Amino acid sequence: MGLSVVELPYLACNATLLSALEQYGQVAYFGSSSPQHQDGAWSILSASQDSVLNGQTGDYSPETLYQTCQDWMANIPTQSSTSDYDDLPFIGGILGHLSYDFGVNLLKIKSAHQHKLPALDIIFCSWAYLWNHVELKCYLVHWPELSSVGSDVLTKLFNDSLASHQSPKPFTLKSPFQPSWQEEDYKEKFDRIKAYIYAGDAYQINLTQHFSAKYDGAAASAFVNLFNRAEVPFATYWKSQFLTWASASPERFISVNGNKVQTRPIKGTRPRTFNASIDEQNALDLKQHPKDNAENLMIVDLLRNDLSKNCDKVTVPALFEVEWFPTVLHLVSTIEGELRPNTTPLQLLLEAFPGGSITGTPKKRAMEIIDELEFTAREHYCGSTFYWSANQRFDSNILIRSFMFDDQKVHCWGGGGIVADSECAAEYQESLDKVGKLMQWLEAD
Repeated sequence: MGLSVVELPYLACNATLLSALEQYGQVAYFGSSSPQHQDGAWSILSASQDSVLNGQTGDYSPETLYQTCQDWMANIPTQSSTSDYDDLPFIGGILGHLSYDFGVNLLKIKSAHQHKLPALDIIFCSWAYLWNHVELKCYLVHWPELSSVGSDVLTKLFNDSLASHQSPKPFTLKSPFQPSWQEEDYKEKFDRIKAYIYAGDAYQINLTQHFSAKYDGAAASAFVNLFNRAEVPFATYWKSQFLTWASASPERFISVNGNKVQTRPIKGTRPRTFNASIDEQNALDLKQHPKDNAENLMIVDLLRNDLSKNCDKVTVPALFEVEWFPTVLHLVSTIEGELRPNTTPLQLLLEAFPGGSITGTPKKRAMEIIDELEFTAREHYCGSTFYWSANQRFDSNILIRSFMFDDQKVHCWGGGGIVADSECAAEYQESLDKVGKLMQWLEAD
């Protein structure tokens, strides 16, 4: 029968739809609430209970993960042409969620922390809902040979959920977010990082602090609130037996379209003030500031090296561009390359994982210092959500601006890269600026 593509009404994804899909297994959403952003055209939503891979750190080697995904992709009927759907980002395939701690294992770093969550969560998707936010269209893509649920059922579920006036239990916090560190704790970690930098161990180290609060209600409702207000191109909602995760990420990790590869690291931040003249001045300062430029350039060089393992013609077509978001201004650079023949996007991802923008450089030594100084595992924070489509489209994010929902407690993290000329007060404030408004939005619900 081949691939079926059905156009649906364009209606915004909501918490009712996310919750309704739980009956079909693990729910995975990867997408945009910012159609004006250059990477913000599409969103993808699917669920699966038939083909699932997850495990604790150390249970799955990259070889096992890679082979499992290859086997799943081989299930898509080869006699069915997918060339008519090259303009769609996803027509079935893999949706995955990799933790930062999977990267710790990849680089054989001996961690002092206990890992509560599975280090990876991967599903094979025989169907998906797609949103085109630029053309205001929605689609259901569906492989009837592979799916245990019919397209008529999925179409009805979509229409009923988005027309429903009922929604999951509203999300509420029982207490404000509390930091695990006080400012003096942060300063002690900061001073130790500076000592490592001056000793020549690293050039840049990403230090993260942790916040938590008790909550009641549906995590899906919290995600939709964050998603709609944050206006970001790479958001994630992931709901499984082990993991409930929401991310309002502005950062692409690695994308592949054909043989064209791109990564767009973020290093450098200023808060939004919503005073036009102040924001314009902050944007100019961010673009020209020597410290922010140096911090960004260090990670550009790291990612050029990571891409070069599997790409030719690695270039930097854009350096130090300022992007505007509702909560912050970010300094973003673009690195591109051409994927070598017989190399898959997943291989490229795994050999560059985790993203250098959230580790520092050199990567392995920076991660060893992070493990020493941060008193809990990052879990999936600073990991990546990715999709790998049957039409060989691939994209992934960096899981920052993230919230983990666990046993009626919600956790989030905020951090930044520290270099030789960083100032402690400014770095501490930056870590608050990145997540402060997001936490306030949840507190105000």
